[in-house]
Amino acid sequence: MFPSHFFAQNIDSISIEIQKLISSSNVEEQRDFAKNFSESVLVANSLSDAKNYFRSKPELALKLITEATDLSLKSKSLHYISLSLEQLGNFYFHNENYEKATPCYLNCLQIEEKLGDEIRFAKMNLNLGRIYNYMEITEKSIDFLQKALEIFQEHNDTLNTTLTFESLGSIYFNRNFWEQTTRAQKDENYDLSVAFYRKAEELANLTGDKVRRANILQGISSVYNRTGKSENALENILETLSIYKDLNDSERISDALFALGITYDKLGQHDDAIKYLNEALEMGKKVNMGGVHWIYESLAEANYNAGNYKLSRDMYVKFINTRDSVLNLEKSHQILELETKYQTEKKQSEIEKLTLVKKQRTLVIYILIAALMLLLLFSYNYFRNIKNKKIIADQQLEIKEKQLLELEKERQLTAAKSVLQGEEIERRRFARDLHDGLGGMLSGLKINLSTMKGNSIITSEQTTAFENALNLIDKSIVELRRVAHNLMPETLNHYGLQTALNDFTVQLNQQISTKINFSFFGEDQRYEPQLELTVFRIAQELLNNALKHADAQQIQVLLFAEKNRVCLQVNDDGKGFVVNSGLLKGSGLAGISNRVDALSGKIDIDSAPGKGTEIAVEFFIS
Repeated sequence: MFPSHFFAQNIDSISIEIQKLISSSNVEEQRDFAKNFSESVLVANSLSDAKNYFRSKPELALKLITEATDLSLKSKSLHYISLSLEQLGNFYFHNENYEKATPCYLNCLQIEEKLGDEIRFAKMNLNLGRIYNYMEITEKSIDFLQKALEIFQEHNDTLNTTLTFESLGSIYFNRNFWEQTTRAQKDENYDLSVAFYRKAEELANLTGDKVRRANILQGISSVYNRTGKSENALENILETLSIYKDLNDSERISDALFALGITYDKLGQHDDAIKYLNEALEMGKKVNMGGVHWIYESLAEANYNAGNYKLSRDMYVKFINTRDSVLNLEKSHQILELETKYQTEKKQSEIEKLTLVKKQRTLVIYILIAALMLLLLFSYNYFRNIKNKKIIADQQLEIKEKQLLELEKERQLTAAKSVLQGEEIERRRFARDLHDGLGGMLSGLKINLSTMKGNSIITSEQTTAFENALNLIDKSIVELRRVAHNLMPETLNHYGLQTALNDFTVQLNQQISTKINFSFFGEDQRYEPQLELTVFRIAQELLNNALKHADAQQIQVLLFAEKNRVCLQVNDDGKGFVVNSGLLKGSGLAGISNRVDALSGKIDIDSAPGKGTEIAVEFFIS
């Protein structure tokens, strides 16, 4: 069995061998050699067999590819080395190991550039564009894909042109998930995604490629779901599922069922969503499909929307436990460096040819530099003292300015904290006075009136008036307790943020027509009292703003609780507004901004006229 550490030990040595062959080989000789390579059939068969074992027998697949690579290296055939490394890259790409796939494709890119095979050169650009898409590096991905597209169109390569259009549709859709963009930019990206997918669909229809058409329709359905056109998405994904079932492709069927479940959930048919998501999960497990954790996440959302809160929590826990990061930031940087390394090695042979000439020129340059340095030395010494004095003076001034800015910032934060603390102290005093003072007086008044009613003879008309007065006192007591509770909620002190916010939204729902939904994600835990109170106050103010200004039909309150972070998000479907620099001057957002700054938090506002409002507040706990 081939050792798992083969790649780390051999990819560098393979790259060095390729560089030697590229430097010493003649293109025509390499082409003739590739035609006469006696072991070419064995290499081709090994690579073909390996592809069939990618999923079922990955170790055997890797062994076959490695044997083909070794045989190609021994024969010194650049053409078959490229074919072998491409299949090795496909193997790692299929297994989502982009760090190992990237140098394989880069070596192939270098070989095909040497051999002048434009179609294979374009294929390597396509492969690298898809890798950078998965690594969330948008501009790199688009550059590689555009290079590939130009070559494929120039050669009228319909199949690969279709694949490239489909990949461009995918990158413009995906970039909205990891890039900070405005609503208009997001809409433009979605429009571009559909446009590229439609071009791919036209070509797939011409070639009769059902699998490609199904993949494209599934991509289009994802865009429609994201842009609120779930009815159109349903039509596309049902056709996709039908094609995959005709082909009896279990892995793709599972993926289509997953997309169908998401679509039904978007349409509000939560039971159908749960049904298809469970089918996708079972089939995905059978074929050992990657990304099962995303199905758990969607099941958590669908069960929550269907009111199955315990199942929702169980699915969310499974999502947390099964998800993993394919690439961390360090690995992404390593892969980016591989391309730089490729560009450097590409010019290595030219550098070696110029080395001798450069040495001779360097000697002359050193002599001239030495003479120039002697000439400049006196001038340098003369001006150095003046310059150093100026630098020291500037540095001291800069240090003082920084100290003043830091002191001013610290003073402002201290002032903001003091104001907020004073405000909360006054709220507590006012709530206590209302509850203990005025509340006690109203309760005493009710008791006295009830006693008078029992000891007095009054008419039926007076009895009705008396009852109305008692009812009015009861309502006054309830309203007083509600106001006192909002001023200083005891639920927050005793049970924490989740319970306090849930009670608050339930109470509001009983008083207004607007529907308020509260959702909690994470672990129910306690934070510092000041942090909990700040988050609760911000939630109160955001809900009051939405009810007062947004004319919303529905408001969503989301609380994310983690060990080192707490995030509050309030979304509404109201009339929205234009976000600008003067926004924090009104609508209660100035007070929210002060509370966020006092605890070194962050606030993010996303809104546009007619498209609702999304406000997120985030605090980190050290």
